[in-house]
Parts: sequence; structure tokens; C-alpha cells
Amino acid sequence: MQLHKNFLLLCTVCLLALSAAAQTVTDPSQQLYIRRQQLNGNFNNKYSFSQRYFLNGQASFDSTIQDFSFGDIILHNIPGTKALDTSKQKFRLLPLSKWDVYNTHHPVTINDAEMIPSVGYQTVISTGLFYQRGRITAQLKPSFVFTENKPYETFYTEHNAIHWRDYYKWINKIDMPERFGTSPINRIAPGQSFVKYNFKNSSVGISTENRWWGPGYYQSLLLTNNAPGFLHAAYESTKPMQTIFGSIEWQAITGVLENSNIEPLEPRRVYYGTTLYVPKPDIQRLFTGLTVTVQPKFLDGLFVGFAKTAYMYTQEAKSPLDYLPVFGFYGVNTTQLEKNKRKQMMGSVFVRYLMQKEHAEFYAEFGRNDQTLSPLFLMANTTVPTAFVAGFRKIFPQKRGANFEFGMELTQLSFNNADLIFNAKSWYLGDSVRHGYTNRGKVMGSGLGPGGNSQLVELAYNKGINRVALVVERRIHNNDFFYNTFERIKDWRRHWVDAIATLKVDHQYKNFLFGGSFTVMRSNNYQWWYKEYDPVINPSTYYKNGLDFMTLQGQVYFNYRFNLK
Repeated sequence: MQLHKNFLLLCTVCLLALSAAAQTVTDPSQQLYIRRQQLNGNFNNKYSFSQRYFLNGQASFDSTIQDFSFGDIILHNIPGTKALDTSKQKFRLLPLSKWDVYNTHHPVTINDAEMIPSVGYQTVISTGLFYQRGRITAQLKPSFVFTENKPYETFYTEHNAIHWRDYYKWINKIDMPERFGTSPINRIAPGQSFVKYNFKNSSVGISTENRWWGPGYYQSLLLTNNAPGFLHAAYESTKPMQTIFGSIEWQAITGVLENSNIEPLEPRRVYYGTTLYVPKPDIQRLFTGLTVTVQPKFLDGLFVGFAKTAYMYTQEAKSPLDYLPVFGFYGVNTTQLEKNKRKQMMGSVFVRYLMQKEHAEFYAEFGRNDQTLSPLFLMANTTVPTAFVAGFRKIFPQKRGANFEFGMELTQLSFNNADLIFNAKSWYLGDSVRHGYTNRGKVMGSGLGPGGNSQLVELAYNKGINRVALVVERRIHNNDFFYNTFERIKDWRRHWVDAIATLKVDHQYKNFLFGGSFTVMRSNNYQWWYKEYDPVINPSTYYKNGLDFMTLQGQVYFNYRFNLK
């Protein structure tokens, strides 16, 4: 928290004191709108969308994105101050946004950044200022978060002692509490704030922005907006850089991750005289990562890339090389931390094929939960944790600028290797860094979490930024844990599976961009709990319903653009 306070102070000083370029689109719905525009042929086809990073004045945005992402230039001067020379410097007042969510029985949403898994009412309010002078840009865009945080049912106390023992195999390797305390939460987070120095095709700076790496729409393996952004330094491209081989985009970041400091459920539970919970050290973690995407000049529409991340406890990072995201490739241990296996590494390769004439795209990402990224060994070793995301999307143009859209996406984080399952080697768990791949208690990669799977289909009607969509998803919770603890009793009925249907609406009216969604989710065998029936007495009851719940979720958001002209 102290780091966040220092960062906010730094942003404020920059805004007020710089003899004070780049301003980014950070809203996910607007980023995906730009992606649909690219499929329609209305946006630069050199952007890979593997970083979701779009800048004011550097791409062919329409007026809607200009207004609702970048805000209005402040032309009026404060009385008694020197007149503002708008040719050299600019102030922008960013739009005011508010996002409200209500869950009934248990949490539904993932990829919700500052929000936490909770029941009841939750809201995030954000606005801010953007300042530019020459090559220097700064944005102060904090978020106010309020969470009612009502109680809900978590992992059941009535579970067998063996199930609790296995449950803690996962809990002891990741900082991912089921509940974030028992009281309402009010806090101010730094949100999408930054200070940057911009070159011709790149920038360097410090930021707390969320990063998304990979081509997926709803899921990605290494970085998404599932967890809050963290304080980091970044060197990144600001637009595709043209070379003789094609265009290239990149981001390299180094930052500090925060712990949740929340104990798990029943931390004093004992199994055969041994306390199951092993407290984690109260030490910050260092994070470093690199992603590069290339669009070969001779293969129009094809994007290929890789992403690499590593995290470690800050007090163990002795070599300057541990702070850089370029070592540990191809299984080569460079620093003492890597040789001692105290540095957790993850990597992925991805591809996206844009068929702009057909208004369609295909994409896929394949990852390994170790340090090797050599293409020769990506699929050769089945004893290494792997995962993938794959999807397809097509737009069917209609009259008067409208279109129909079809999309599907598959994500698999669970394993089919018994050794990995029984040794709790799931994605995002950490053997040497036991807080795992998290920031402030939430996974930084896929919101499905360790051992999760998803199959998703989306149908939509679009007209500009206005949109009506139906999303149907089957979501499986931690299949690795399921097989680990229930295989020995051969009980195959307990898969915790969610069937989810969501209706989404986005609409623009004058200075308002607003919308919402309504979700119905049926959870089968919630928390892997099954009502016990006696198959000997009545075998027909063996495969009947377990402990099933229906939960509803409503979301409402609006984005208001101040008209200062």
C-alpha cells in the first residue's frame, strides 16, 4: 500500500510541477470494440491485439473512441495563472466511469481488476487527469472501490479430513483467498495511472496500468485484467515498428507484487497432529516479463509472438540480471537464483491470423509452466505443466453499418498427467514462491484459476459501439484438485461445473456510454460437494444432482464524457 501511495504522490507532482505522446485506451469493452473495427476493415491491420495498447493520435480511431477514452482538452485557465499554451502542453479531463455489480449466492465475475470475489453490492468509480508536455505524458486515474462483502458459502467444513488435506496442497502454494475478510471494504487504488517519456515508436516510464498479453478475447495465460494492476517500470512499443522483415510490437516490464495478507479458511485445521496451513512469508515479490509480437512482411495478417514472465521474492534477488525479463530462456540457468530453483518462470507462444477480407480471425496460445520456451520442446515433454487458449471469431456485415458476430473460445488449464496432479503442480502455483502468480490475492493470468477450464460461445448484434450479445459458457473449477482428492475413492460425480448464460447490452446516448449485463449461473456440485445416496439400495439415484445452486448477477456501467467546449 505504501508503494501505491508513493506512486500517487509521484503522479500528482508530475501533473503539477513538470515544466508540464501517449494516452491509452484502457477500458476492455472499448479495446474489444477497436478489435471488431479491425475485423470490419476500419482499423490498422498491423496491430496484433496481443497487448491491447492503443494510443491517441497514433491510430485511426473513430470519434466515439476519441471522446470516451481520451476525454476533453481543458482550454480554460485557472484564474491568476499563466495562460495555457495548448501548442506545447495539454490537459485532458478524463471521462467519469462507474461500474456496479450485484451477486446473489456466490461470485460470478472474473477479469474484474480492482473488484474482489464477493456477494452483494460492489462498485468501482474512476476519473482523472491526463497531462502532456512534449515527450512527457502523465495520467492520474485512480479508482474508488466499495464492496459490501456479504458472507457466502466456501469450501465446506463437512468435507472429509483427506479432502481438507488435499485442499491445502493448493492453498499453501498460492495467495488466493476465497473470501477477502468479513467486513465491507472501502479503498482507493492508483488504477490506470502512469508517467512516461515517449520516443518515436516506444516509451519508458512507470505505471500501475493493467496489462493484457496474448490474443485471447476472454482468457489469456500470463497477463490479463483479472487482478489489479501493480506498480512497474515499462519499456514498450507505442505502435507497430516497421522493419525490413515486417512489424514488431513489444513490452518489457519489471515491478513489485503485493500480498493479500489474508489467512485462508480454517488456518488452524489439523490433520493427524499436523497443522495443514503453512503461513507464507510477509515478503514482496519481484515480477519481470517480456512479450514480443511479429507480423512477417511476407505473410499478411499473420501475427506470431511469445511471452515470458518470472517472479521471485525480492530479498532473494541478488543479481541485476534477476530484474531483467530476458534470462532463463531455453532452459539455461543464468543467475544463482535460477540455479537454486528459487525463481518461478512461465512462458507462452501465440499466433493470430487476421482474415480482414473475410471479417474473421483465428488465434491460439500455448504455454508451459517452466522456463523453457524453445519451439523444439514446447510439446515434447508431457511432464511439464501446459495450458492453452484457442478461439475463432467472424463478423457478418449487414446493411447500414450493422453486423452480426459469432465467437467461440476454449481454455484449458487442467492437466492429464497424474504426476502433475498428485504433486499439485497446477498453473499459477509456486513451489519456491508460495504466494504463487498473484497480485493482491488474485491470479494475474486467467481468471479461471489453477486447474480451470472454459468453453464459451458468443452471439452478438453490433451497430457501431452499440451492441447486444448473448454469451454462453461452461466453466469447470480446479479439475486438478478434483482428480487429486476424489480419484482414490473413484467418485466421478463431483466435478464443480458452472453453466453460465449472460445477456450484455452497450449503448451510446449523447455524452453517455452505458450498458449492463444480466447473468444466470447454475453451479453443479458447488465446492465439489455431493449429496450422498446409497447406490446399493437404489442405484438409480447415483448420478442425480449434487449440491446445486442458482446464482444471479446484475451489472450496470456508465461512462460520462465531460463537454468542456
